[in-house]
Amino acid sequence: MFLGDQKKRVFDALLYCVAVAAVQQRVAPLAKAVYCFVESWAAYRRAPMAFAADHIDPHLCSHLVYAFARLDQRTHRLAPNDEEYDIVKVDDREQQQQGGSGQRVVCYFTNWSWYRKGDGKFLPEHMEPSLCTHIVYAFASLDPNDLTLKPFDSWSDIDNNFFARVVARAAAGGASVLLSMGGWTDSAGGKYSQLVSADAATRRRFAADAVQTLRRHSFDGLQLDWNYPELRQAFDKEQPRLLLSVAISGYREIIDRAYDMRALSRHAHFIPVMTFDYHGAWEHETGHVAPLYPTPGEQYPDYNVDSTIAHLVALGADKSKLVVGMPFYGQSFTLAAPDKGGTGGLGEEAVDPGESGQFTKQPGMLAYYEICYRVTKQNWKVERSEVGPYAYSGDQWVSYDDPISIKQKVNGTFIYLNSI
Repeated sequence: MFLGDQKKRVFDALLYCVAVAAVQQRVAPLAKAVYCFVESWAAYRRAPMAFAADHIDPHLCSHLVYAFARLDQRTHRLAPNDEEYDIVKVDDREQQQQGGSGQRVVCYFTNWSWYRKGDGKFLPEHMEPSLCTHIVYAFASLDPNDLTLKPFDSWSDIDNNFFARVVARAAAGGASVLLSMGGWTDSAGGKYSQLVSADAATRRRFAADAVQTLRRHSFDGLQLDWNYPELRQAFDKEQPRLLLSVAISGYREIIDRAYDMRALSRHAHFIPVMTFDYHGAWEHETGHVAPLYPTPGEQYPDYNVDSTIAHLVALGADKSKLVVGMPFYGQSFTLAAPDKGGTGGLGEEAVDPGESGQFTKQPGMLAYYEICYRVTKQNWKVERSEVGPYAYSGDQWVSYDDPISIKQKVNGTFIYLNSI
């Protein structure tokens, strides 16, 4: 507690004695109670006197009293006394799920991966949810007719119970599960722009429908690519409160044109940043899919994780809400001159996307397990550059993240120096 380690032990011991004494009184059950008060303003004190919600040991109390709310003079309803702390800074489930590290680990489940054959087939039961604080179910869709939330693939989501199976699997590992709407395919066309430009009543209807859908299928929240203040307001009224996440692009030109980072930080509980796909076969030269820092001589010096996060923070993003995206796949290329230089390095000319994988079957992209197969079974050569690993064989080349490069992003200097 805020009394320091030694005083905390003494205080806990005294409180424990009071609790035990109350329980051991020879009176009827529940005739005695131990009320503990939590003061919201204690969080503003300087260490070691600061006291946060995760310092509470609720097992010592029969009742917890949160001090204080206020009576809104305009609406005559209860309202937060300190909205910045009571709502924006404190979300009990968020605090619990981040654990001692204070970091979120957001994992994505794709509802189309079960259509793959053999070892590429992935089902909800294959997830290890204890590795994640949050699981995002990808994707739901926006109905273009009434601008409401609907399943993207009802055969997977409803008929094969993937909604229920993913929620159950996440709960078994103590992770929250959010339903994500949008994605590359569903974002095509103008329906999301219609929702953004719609009147407040239409957006409120979308928010109300989203709440009903999430509750019906027991999701803990929603992830989307746009920002609706009405949605956060609707979510905050729910008990237990629903989570709102907003996934944003890692490209500076899109960030500058599309996002108000201060507003996003106010309304979203957390903000995954798509810090990947900086380079691919569309550039006609090899590059790393998710470089941590700029490549020497880089044509696009802003296309890297460090530059993206720094730019978001400069625009007013709350660093504690940013989640660095890390791809578990690689961008692949077909080289123009595979023997040039003998190293298959960065910046070499590429004429086409790489050959498709045996499971993902998408030119220009290989899943991490497909890369591992090529390295371990087909003798692809692996090199490590300043920005991350890549592998190649003949005219085929792929860049990716591996445990070493991911560790640099998660446990290395980047996360700690940026306090994300």
